[in-house]
Formats: sequence, C-alpha cells, structure tokens
Amino acid sequence: MSYERLSACPVCGKSEFRNKLVVEDKSVSKESFAIVQCESCGFQFTNPRPGPADIGRYYESDEYVSHNSGAQGVINQAYKVARFLPCGARWRC
Repeated sequence: MSYERLSACPVCGKSEFRNKLVVEDKSVSKESFAIVQCESCGFQFTNPRPGPADIGRYYESDEYVSHNSGAQGVINQAYKVARFLPCGARWRC
C-alpha cells in the first residue's frame, strides 16, 4: 500500500494543518485514517491518503453508499439526502 502525504491544502495551498480526528473505514478496508484541518481555510481532508495506484480499491464495494442507491439504514439514508443539499446547508464545501 502506498500513501501520499500532502504538504499543502488542496483548496487554498497553505501548509499549516492541525489533526482533527482519526476515522475507521468500516465498510471496506477496516483501516484507520487521519483527518486534518487546514488552519487557513478550514478544509478537512485525509492526510496521508492512499496513493493513485491504491485509491480505487476503497470504492469497489457494493456496500459503498454512493454506488448503491438502494442502500438502507439511517446513515445511508442521511447520506443520500445530504448529497443533494445546497453547499451552504452542509458542514463545509
């Protein structure tokens, strides 16, 4: 598995981040990933993240919500609603 560490925010290009949280991919890999937040613009992203050669495997599962419009459950239903909300109604865009 190869990972790439971003040294600049993909949104504003600044390089000061703070650790936000660690999350687990519960649907596919069961791996944990660090989420950081840019001190300048507030954008949150995975860092380090899987490299281009490895990223696809995280989205192959039929259980991945955006691939499965028939997914049931509270989290899946909330995701389906949230992805159609205007940007201002979500956390940060």
